[in-house]
Amino acid sequence: MRTNISKLILIIVCHLFLSVVLAADDNTAEIPQKDIDTAQDILLLDPYLSLRYQKGPYLVYDCVDMHWVCTAKPEFEFCDKQRQQAVESGRKYLPCAPIEKYKNEIQCHRTQIVLTNIAYQNRFCLHPQIRKRDVEF
Repeated sequence: MRTNISKLILIIVCHLFLSVVLAADDNTAEIPQKDIDTAQDILLLDPYLSLRYQKGPYLVYDCVDMHWVCTAKPEFEFCDKQRQQAVESGRKYLPCAPIEKYKNEIQCHRTQIVLTNIAYQNRFCLHPQIRKRDVEF
């Protein structure tokens, strides 16, 4: 008897839920075509790529996460500073490599795509002394 009542309650709850969901679909208004044509992706408008990087024309290789990124000037300068400190302290692996500043983000992205597709070992992530020693041996 109890299981029959439980099943009945479950059926009623499911029916109510479905009727609410289906009713909501009936009430939604059509989006005008002009709004669809002029719509913008708000994620593309965001100046931040991630918590660590902003969008920009400066190409950097992140040696920790092993990826290329077109970022803004502050991140480029921070990378350069981190790299110099790592070299001075004699660390074998460097945190990043500031590569180049481009005229605009589009040119940076084009280079980023080419370098990503090449997929070679990025020796510039190693301390210069270790790089020389690895080449000699």
